[in-house]
Amino acid sequence: MTERIAASEGFKKAARLRQMFLFLAERSFRDPPESVKEQEIGIEVFAREPGYDPGEDNIVRNAARQLRVKLREYFEGEGAGESWLVDMPKGGYRLVCEPRKGVETPPAPSTWRSQRLALIVFLLALSVAVNLLQWLAPRAPATAGAPSLATTLFPPASPAPRIVVGDFGLFLLSSLQNKRFPLNDYADRRYLNFLAPKHSPPFLQPFGELLSTRQIVSMGELNGAISLLQSLASSSQYPEIRHARTVTARDLRETSTILLGTENTNPWFKLFDHRVRMQFLQGGFQSLSHPSQRFGVEVSGARASGGRGYAHLAMLRLPSQAKVFMISGLNMSAVDAGAEFATRPQGLEELCEKLAVKPGQLSEFEAIVETQSADFTPTRYRVVWASLISAPAGLRN
Repeated sequence: MTERIAASEGFKKAARLRQMFLFLAERSFRDPPESVKEQEIGIEVFAREPGYDPGEDNIVRNAARQLRVKLREYFEGEGAGESWLVDMPKGGYRLVCEPRKGVETPPAPSTWRSQRLALIVFLLALSVAVNLLQWLAPRAPATAGAPSLATTLFPPASPAPRIVVGDFGLFLLSSLQNKRFPLNDYADRRYLNFLAPKHSPPFLQPFGELLSTRQIVSMGELNGAISLLQSLASSSQYPEIRHARTVTARDLRETSTILLGTENTNPWFKLFDHRVRMQFLQGGFQSLSHPSQRFGVEVSGARASGGRGYAHLAMLRLPSQAKVFMISGLNMSAVDAGAEFATRPQGLEELCEKLAVKPGQLSEFEAIVETQSADFTPTRYRVVWASLISAPAGLRN
């Protein structure tokens, strides 16, 4: 339903309102208990500088009034046949989804849970099937110009790596069940047993069928994979694109791989936790040995401001001599930015300077890249922490 609303006639010529609608849809689902702040919308959607004063700049309030009108017009016109209504009640910036009057729906455990489940269903339109990546593969341009981090780790003469994008369906299921699934449950597909709880309302049945039969990926990981594909593509071969659900631990240990995703979409990062210093903890990346080295959301719950995010990049060499290059982020924009960083010559230069090595000497490492984004599009990135990784004894030359 999100896609139909955003593509409707009322939003076609209102790009900013469409972006605001999609931003509020994501935030309303991702952090249901939290309120969406006016200043946050101004920064993320309307490219206002961090710290701007909403009292002096009322662009968000004006846009909110227009958005309410657009939503009302949609459901009175093109969306007259929709079974559910999406609205933004006055006094806040949170979208709510509720059934039209007269349409019978099963009782839900609570109003908040009902809204949450409905939002999960209509937010599936924000995802893109991983098959789109395969469709784009033959059209990727060949690498040209100065070397990047990606082309240095995987030069044209070497076998093309497999690119594994995260499972956005897993993230939706985890949110639906309020449950985190360990790697073992994901690897042997036990997590799929939670798709059809015995007492789930009927309108969730198509949702369970969709998650069990479709490979779904977030827009951030889609964009990141396309950037890597374009950077690594050569005239003779293209990297293979795989969905996290379709690979095994053996695949990752025996074939050079690029892992993309967040902690909530790609459980395969856990397979290599013992080799890296930075771990995903309480909404941020933190060093287990030096807790003061922390990047991301504070323990107190304060949100990063100004569209700022963090990506964790790490390159490991396995006993099989296969490489694993991991690009994870605190959100989908950070994943996109981390992949873009890895495909730009400036990224390679900045990382080597931080590590005090030459590109030809680049071996195992990990780094934290601070990112800035506007309208979910990366605009800036810089290395704020980096460290070389000492290879296990069996891998030393």
